[in-house]
Amino acid sequence: MGLGFLMLLMRMVYLHLMHNDFLQSQGDARLVRVVDIPAHRGVIFDRHGALLALSTPVDSVWVNPQTLDINPQQLQMLSQTLGLSPAVVQAKIENRQQQKFVYLKRHISPHVTTGLKAKNIIGLHFLREYKRYYPAAATTAHVIGFTDIDDVGLEGLELKFNLELRGIAGKKQVIQDRQGRIIAAVADINAPKQGQDLRVTLDKHLSDVLHHHLQQAVIEYRAKSAMAVLVDNRSGEILAMVNQPSYNPNNRAERVSNRYRNRVVTDVFEPGSTMKPFAIAAGLESGLFTPTTRIDTTPGELTINHFTIRDSRDHGHIDVATVLQKSSNVGASKIALSLSAQQYGSILSALGFGQVTSHEFIGEVAGDLEPYRRWQPVKQASLAFGYGMNTTLLQLAQAYTVLANDGVLQPLHVVKKNHLPPAKRILQAQTARQIRQMLQRVTEEGGTAVQAHIPRYPVAGKTGTVHKAISGGYAQNRYKALFVGMLPADNPRLVLALVFDEPEQGNHYGGEVAAPVFAQIMLDVLHTVDVPPSY
Repeated sequence: MGLGFLMLLMRMVYLHLMHNDFLQSQGDARLVRVVDIPAHRGVIFDRHGALLALSTPVDSVWVNPQTLDINPQQLQMLSQTLGLSPAVVQAKIENRQQQKFVYLKRHISPHVTTGLKAKNIIGLHFLREYKRYYPAAATTAHVIGFTDIDDVGLEGLELKFNLELRGIAGKKQVIQDRQGRIIAAVADINAPKQGQDLRVTLDKHLSDVLHHHLQQAVIEYRAKSAMAVLVDNRSGEILAMVNQPSYNPNNRAERVSNRYRNRVVTDVFEPGSTMKPFAIAAGLESGLFTPTTRIDTTPGELTINHFTIRDSRDHGHIDVATVLQKSSNVGASKIALSLSAQQYGSILSALGFGQVTSHEFIGEVAGDLEPYRRWQPVKQASLAFGYGMNTTLLQLAQAYTVLANDGVLQPLHVVKKNHLPPAKRILQAQTARQIRQMLQRVTEEGGTAVQAHIPRYPVAGKTGTVHKAISGGYAQNRYKALFVGMLPADNPRLVLALVFDEPEQGNHYGGEVAAPVFAQIMLDVLHTVDVPPSY
């Protein structure tokens, strides 16, 4: 016995002195692991600091099928707690016997984690992760977007700024027991780099206002869809951008493609009569016209190369201001045709039509404005009343901010900036002011948008009613109803653009559908934004 003990002692000393490094490495290979330290995704705030997107810590349940020791009673309890059938849990385990890591369920609540840990099931483990939550839910969903279950951005600003928001995971060295449970942390290898926060120009309350009124209007007019964008024209900041139908990004079941795309930047349409102010602005810039220049619109139609342009009625001899007030297609066409294609086309391009408005939105399209060198007279005339081109609502809103800013284009943006992007003069200040005065008449008695009128706040705006394009021509009974307005007309602060797709209840005209919704929204907006009345 003494000899045996001595031999064991000598063997122990031998191994300790001669094979220590080898044995230590073999032990570490079985017990020491390097695991990730998740990085906290950055928070998205609105302009006032309200939370629009944040990540909360959660746990995910996983098992090692090779070490899992679970009896039928525990399997039943585990399945019931996780909201899964026993057959599903059993299949996940049995079908992956060669793996050492199998998720049972991701992102469970803390009280569920606590209950499962108390059961001490060998081979059952918990992984700390983060789940994205959107306090504004459907209100800002189309701008903010959402992430996948691994907290990677999939849509909206979450996708556009994914690298900045996501951060970089860290790594640490830990000791695990043979069941894979972490016993102790050995050392931090790399500290996690937390994601950057993002502050946007959106106002959560104003987004709620637009969301509510747009939702109610879609129901009231039985419209297929609707979209709206509210802009501070002085800074180019987008205060609200809303689509209907919307979706709740916190509910993955609602994430279907036809609901989560941001129509304001992805859907194009012919803008109709909302383009007439720019045809008239080009006419004023040319020096050939003034607001009082008379235009002969008799007999209420104009034929160009077998193509006939018509007004709703014969307006006779009217001045330029009345052309806009009565929304005369013939008058606007005659003004456009009196200009060179280069004069007119250069102004439309400078306003931003046919170009991407902002590079902050995933999927934004440039629209379609054919180069003026290829224009035929019919094309040039039809552009004056918004046919023969395609634009997004964001492009249209930006063009109207030029009128609101006395001819200066301040680029639109949705991410808060320390310094505003460089502005650019597009129109003479006098031209922009004259157009605003004409647009104010549109919302007054005799105009096409009297329902956009707001007491004590003069509104300048323009309606549009557009036949929807279909294969081979235009649908006779399917329309888009538009209104773009600014207030106060004498010193604009806000620009709001709205489009309703295929309103079926009541009239389909922009002045009957979009204009009253504009007034309803602005009345609520004015309670929040400090805009003094004009009288």
